[in-house]
Amino acid sequence: MHTDRTIETLVNTWASAVDARDCESAWRWDPMLARHRKLALPYLVGLFRNSSAQVRRMAVLKVSELDEDREYDLLMSTLLDDPQFEVRLAAAKCLSKRHEEAFQMLLAVATYSNSRPWVQCDAIQALGRTGNSLAVPPLVAMLQESEPRAQEAARCALIDLGKLAVSHLSALLRNPQLLVTARREACIGLGHIGDPDALPALLDCQQEPDAQLCQWIAWALGKLPVDERSVQALVKLRSHNDVKVSDAALESLIKLTASSSLLRESLSSKSEHRRRTAIGFAIELGLVSNCAPILTAIMQSDEDAYCRLDAAIALTKIDDLEILKAVNHFRAKFLPKLFSSKARRSALRELDSAIRKSQCRSRTAQDGSERN
Repeated sequence: MHTDRTIETLVNTWASAVDARDCESAWRWDPMLARHRKLALPYLVGLFRNSSAQVRRMAVLKVSELDEDREYDLLMSTLLDDPQFEVRLAAAKCLSKRHEEAFQMLLAVATYSNSRPWVQCDAIQALGRTGNSLAVPPLVAMLQESEPRAQEAARCALIDLGKLAVSHLSALLRNPQLLVTARREACIGLGHIGDPDALPALLDCQQEPDAQLCQWIAWALGKLPVDERSVQALVKLRSHNDVKVSDAALESLIKLTASSSLLRESLSSKSEHRRRTAIGFAIELGLVSNCAPILTAIMQSDEDAYCRLDAAIALTKIDDLEILKAVNHFRAKFLPKLFSSKARRSALRELDSAIRKSQCRSRTAQDGSERN
């Protein structure tokens, strides 16, 4: 039984490790704090008055993590006026979903271009977790800035905001006056969000002269729910004169239509990247059995060692003793010769794990048939 005195000692020990920046020791006490959160929270809140800014900052983050009922928000809000910027920022990040002043403070840090880069990016990403629609316009504006780290952080934040950001990102993508980099970031964001409302904007921009933007449009179409208009657009993009656009369109078509014929076409490609991607799709879409002959040929004679390994792993998904024998033969005779020592160990571990899972499935199926 843990007494208040024991918990107080635990919290003070954790605070000492935090103050000394001894991360390993601090992490060691985290599970204990989580287990006794109700008893520990009052003592952690007491650390809001600690003389060390590092302890105050970490106490804010820990209380936010453990305080599921948000009982201590009011006390935490007092740290929005802390003399140390890092403490104020931590409090703003934790309170921004529920406290207007905290949200505005976070927004000010995120949009202030003279902020230290890591601080600005941290604030930008925190905006994405607020679920506040007021964060969307400034985040979209940041996609148009030239600083790559801020752009990437803004895109990730908009993805976290999800449907709230779709209309703004669609408008950005449609605007031909903007930099291609900003429009590309908008396209990537729409693809990751995967909302069907993004489809009209993607279709409107499928004939863009910039090949890289077209490539990302083809990729994004494959991330949206299946729609006849998406499929038609991707069929057109397959004939694009840029091979990267054509490849992206083919990959998206395979994902949307689960077409075995398109998958086999990709597996026969001269591009090693395209073959490996197609093998991944075969596993993801459950089409390995439909492509067993060509996967077996890749395993036995492909020029690329990793394609052969991937094909062997894919073939273990088929519950067929003859195919498993062929995989074991490849593992014993060919695999050791294909890789250097370090890569060989990794490849063997990966394939052995896939073989064991296949054998386990076979034994389970056999036991089930015997019981029946």
